[in-house]
Amino acid sequence: MFNRKYIQTIISLIFISIALILSCKETSKNNLEQLLPSSKELKEMKKDGTAEKASGKELFKLINGGAGLFHKHGFMHVIAQSYTVKNAKSVNLEIYQMDSKKNAVKIYNKRGGKEGKKIPYGQNGTIKDYYCIIQRGPFFVSIVGFDSTKETIDAIIKLASVVDKKTKDFKP
Repeated sequence: MFNRKYIQTIISLIFISIALILSCKETSKNNLEQLLPSSKELKEMKKDGTAEKASGKELFKLINGGAGLFHKHGFMHVIAQSYTVKNAKSVNLEIYQMDSKKNAVKIYNKRGGKEGKKIPYGQNGTIKDYYCIIQRGPFFVSIVGFDSTKETIDAIIKLASVVDKKTKDFKP
């Protein structure tokens, strides 16, 4: 009925398809690095260490206690980077890629999107004390400083503006 060569071709195509799917998943996680602001873009801030990345169940190792909420709402990837402000203060940036805009909005709302002062970044954005969250498309972004001084708030706002532009223009 089917000749041997035909069956071998079909099996080969299946393996190639699986390999491509798996490589696309890894590429997506690595592509999130494009969303991280560079020290050049931030001027008075510098990256502190290397970025941490996670996909799927790896999120449970990265965040303690909150991973379940993200998985419930279509979590795909996260990249996290710390930045040092000129007076050695630290600001942490986390960019989560969800499987849809709808799920990113759900995370935004559950993480306090209705609290705080609205900011003009993302499709949704708020800042409260030293905690800023934004949502644009399938991305949920959290930016946290360690105090509410003007310098820290300015650094948080600068990060929010750069990340907003990068997520708006992002093409995976």
